[in-house]
Amino acid sequence: MNDIFHWFAKPYSAVKRSLYRKMLLAFLSILLVTVTLLGVNYYVQTSEMIKDQAVLSMERLSEQSESTLSSYMRNMKNFSWNYFGDPNFQQFVKKMGSDPAAFSYYLSKFAQFRNDNPMVDFILACQLNGNQLMVGGEMQEAVLHSEMIRLQKLAVENDGKGQWIPTVTDARRTGETAYTLVYVQALKEVKVDSRPVIGVFMLRLSDNYIREWLNGILPADQGKFRLAQLSDGRVIVASDRESVGKAILSERDMNRLKDVSGYFMTRENGARQLVVYRKLADVDWVLIGKVPVRAMLAEVDQVANQTILIAGVGLLISMMLASLLSSRIVVPLKRLRVGMKAIETGNYGISIPVQTDDEIGYMTAGFNKMAHEMNRMIVQVYESELVKKDAVIKALQSQINPHFLYNTLGTIEGIALEYGDDRIGYISRSLAKMFRYNISEGSF
Repeated sequence: MNDIFHWFAKPYSAVKRSLYRKMLLAFLSILLVTVTLLGVNYYVQTSEMIKDQAVLSMERLSEQSESTLSSYMRNMKNFSWNYFGDPNFQQFVKKMGSDPAAFSYYLSKFAQFRNDNPMVDFILACQLNGNQLMVGGEMQEAVLHSEMIRLQKLAVENDGKGQWIPTVTDARRTGETAYTLVYVQALKEVKVDSRPVIGVFMLRLSDNYIREWLNGILPADQGKFRLAQLSDGRVIVASDRESVGKAILSERDMNRLKDVSGYFMTRENGARQLVVYRKLADVDWVLIGKVPVRAMLAEVDQVANQTILIAGVGLLISMMLASLLSSRIVVPLKRLRVGMKAIETGNYGISIPVQTDDEIGYMTAGFNKMAHEMNRMIVQVYESELVKKDAVIKALQSQINPHFLYNTLGTIEGIALEYGDDRIGYISRSLAKMFRYNISEGSF
């Protein structure tokens, strides 16, 4: 604790003893507070603006993506309905295998549609437990058999009403699991009153095409879109296969998917995420996009880093200017300090050069005037003391000399009286009286 106190006390003491350091610290504090407040205000305002723009952009992107996928699905559905109402096609399915020309004709038609629509994986028309016509599809028949039975059963149960059904199929060649949608519709013979089901028509969305399409919605470093099961949140189709089958959102976040579309903020692995979603029509699927907030603010962070760099350079330049300006103030003050110490030691003849016309220059000129006046007064007092001392000496001398004169006059008077000359004695006494009168400053 004492070490910490001394660690802070040393710089504090150094600043406390120096006006120059105090001014530098004041300049630095003002600049830091100003730059920090401006930087924080810029970052906060810009971040909020970028977030709002990102939300709008992601919502618009999810809407466009859902619209594109729905357009693909409508196109496939319309294709199925065209053949559902075609009597010739109904007869072809009913007698499939007996007319090679019709088989070749519809085979080319299906192949043409698949080539024009790369999102279609395969097209299948089949009899119930009978012959089939299939175009495309990398899945082997043996692997598809169990799934085909399930799809045919669902189609028959719907009695001619088409529907999109999620399907999971393992590819024998690649060993990968494909999650996608299949549009199934029972084919009915409409010429008879009973309208029996004679077969099933299927179109399967290509999971490879959907993955590539999902991968192209957003750059990889900005976020990802995935198709998930609305009921449990499991990922059905994604550009990254490792996320398939896993929950894309927590249970709490899944409960927030109430509207047809929307967005919300969540936290995943300690990082904030923007989640946008849009439900698909006619199927229990939802298109979910997740974008890290940090990725949205990457541009703002870059600008913030540049601002910090510019602020640092600005602070350095400002400190150099502040040091120069401070020296213009502190150096004259230091000279005044030297002059005051000189006066303390008795050097009253010191004179400090006046280099500025400001307050410091005024103080320096005043100091010089004061020192000069003090020096003059000291000389004057010294000279007065000398004159006074000289006067005292002279006064003492004037007091001592008459005594010798009186003694001399008294001696003359004594000798004159000894020799009987009264006149000389009289003159000596009269002269002595006159001198005493003059010394006693008497007057007539």
